[in-house]
Amino acid sequence: MRGDFGFNTEYNIARKKFMLGVVWLMVVFPLVNLPVYPQEAKKPVLKVVTDPSFVPFEMLDAETKEMIGFDIDMLKEIARIAGFEYELETMNFNGIVPALQTRHVDLAIAGITITEERGKVIDFSIPYYDSGLRLLVRKNDQGIKKLEDLEGKTVATKIGSTSYDYLKEKLAQQNTEIIPYPNGPDMYMALLSKNVDAVFYDVPNVAYFAQTRGADKVKTVGPIYQGQKYGIAMVKNSPWKPSIDAALQKMRLDGSYDRIHAKWFSAEATTKPKSFALDWRSTWQAIPYLMKGIPYTLGISFAGLLLGFFIGLAFGLMSLHPLKIVSWPAIAYIEFFRGTPVLVQVLFIFFGLPEIIGRPIDALSASVIAIALNSGAYISEIMRGGVRSIESGQTEAGLSLGLSQIQTFRFVIWPQALKRMIPPLGNQAIISLKDTSLFSVIGVGELVRQGQVYIATTFNALEVYFVVALIYLAITVSLSAVLRYIERNHLGERA
Repeated sequence: MRGDFGFNTEYNIARKKFMLGVVWLMVVFPLVNLPVYPQEAKKPVLKVVTDPSFVPFEMLDAETKEMIGFDIDMLKEIARIAGFEYELETMNFNGIVPALQTRHVDLAIAGITITEERGKVIDFSIPYYDSGLRLLVRKNDQGIKKLEDLEGKTVATKIGSTSYDYLKEKLAQQNTEIIPYPNGPDMYMALLSKNVDAVFYDVPNVAYFAQTRGADKVKTVGPIYQGQKYGIAMVKNSPWKPSIDAALQKMRLDGSYDRIHAKWFSAEATTKPKSFALDWRSTWQAIPYLMKGIPYTLGISFAGLLLGFFIGLAFGLMSLHPLKIVSWPAIAYIEFFRGTPVLVQVLFIFFGLPEIIGRPIDALSASVIAIALNSGAYISEIMRGGVRSIESGQTEAGLSLGLSQIQTFRFVIWPQALKRMIPPLGNQAIISLKDTSLFSVIGVGELVRQGQVYIATTFNALEVYFVVALIYLAITVSLSAVLRYIERNHLGERA
């Protein structure tokens, strides 16, 4: 039996080896010897920023809700030739150079004039557009024909632009008030409403407005000042500069540049009446686009307030501590963040803090941090005031019942103080929600920013801002109603 068992075992092993060999020849061998085709290398994705208020270079299509314009078409063709993909973001013009300096973005295309000063902190491609500066006045104005005629008058231009620098230099000896605006449509609306006497800005932009929304209302006058060249801006020492320069040169040679230029600067292109008539009905087209900003507005304010509540709780309790080594840091924090504007705080967090920590902070995170720190300072004072409002006899009563200091605060003082803090906390929530409108300056797509982008194309500022105001009103009224309901039905009579 032992011999038979051994024989059967050897036979079974041999049979298994034979079967495995058959499987290898029929299945595994063909699979492992299949021809290997090289996979297409994944293209790198660059972060690109633009200013959506510089028509016709970059603007929002009112129908598709996508960014369009001369620069956008140029960017698409350059990316195809140079071999990269991109994520497009929008930002106010005056924030573009700092965003490149802090490496929040890789490239910027927004009709950016190549200057020596800018070249010290960022890189530029070879020029891709020749421009200049020109005056824009109201149609019936016969007194302004050149810069010298601005004596004793007001002129609007754009913050951070070469037009602003040029005016400051040339009009230094004149009694002329120069008013910088954050967006192009803002200064054009100021001209139409007679808040300024003239606008001084880039030739293609003022010409486009004069031929579209401003037709029969404004006119360009005088010579073209300071010949300028636009370039694609990049971070300093960008590895993409040779590829982008080569792509621009290729576009000049193969005719693609001329086709894109004709698309946006021909007589037919600059006289399209679509979207530029003052019409309240066109505002309905803006509502779906504006609604995209509501999640940002609500999300930033909610997240910021939630963090701010815990920050306020911690620093509020610290400020009540009898030891100065504990209370003074809390008081310093409260006074600093209450005494500085939230706009300055978010600009420091977004542009300044990355220089200190050595890594960029995205716009959403910077906004939430700013709301948290700012609201936390006010919530600290609300909590301090709420706790102070409880009579000292309540503490004595708790201690006399055998409760510890902490137990007295937790079960006696805090519940009563919290009831009294609900109304001011609600007010702070509304204030912080409205503060999110300031974050459009760093490119956050909240409600006001969506309105600014839409206005940059249609110039329907009155109608769009009116709708933005109504949306804010609906949100704040709803929030106030919820807070009143909680106070009336769940808090009962105040302590």
